[in-house]
Amino acid sequence: MAIEMTEPLAATLAAVAPVIVLVGVVEMDLRYKLVRDAASDSTRPFLNALASIPDNPTTVEEIEGLRRGITEAQAAMAAGPTKVKVLKGAWSMGFVWSLLVLALTAVEAFSLVWLGKPDHHPVPLGAGLCVIAVSLGMLWVVAVPLLRLANAPLEPLWRLIAEVRRIERLQRTHNRTSQPDR
Repeated sequence: MAIEMTEPLAATLAAVAPVIVLVGVVEMDLRYKLVRDAASDSTRPFLNALASIPDNPTTVEEIEGLRRGITEAQAAMAAGPTKVKVLKGAWSMGFVWSLLVLALTAVEAFSLVWLGKPDHHPVPLGAGLCVIAVSLGMLWVVAVPLLRLANAPLEPLWRLIAEVRRIERLQRTHNRTSQPDR
């Protein structure tokens, strides 16, 4: 069964696509804020530690401050992997939303132009692509909140598991360094 562009289909596409685009734009803004905040949070300790380093250390205290600043900066960098995961996830979701918004904007334009032509003819390929784009947009609008809901009770558990593993690594490192040489 081939899909053909008809007035009812074009009018429906022209009405539904902007609603999904609006949801997409709101989601992209949320992703932007998540990425911006995660990037700021992960770089702030590092930048603060670097700011404490004197420009031209000359005294013993300043050189010690330089060493402390470098140590603090390295510790701040070590805390970054958790934020990297947040950044990757938020950026990926924002990228998918961007693609969907672009496709749905094309659907909107195509539908309106088709409706505006006095002698519009059925365009099977155009209609099919429009239906696919709107269907993917609808699926994404429904799937993303469902996945978030399903993952919500698991997020604290994943964080707990990650922390337990981190503590175990620290204990193994400590045990290796604290054993006397034989």
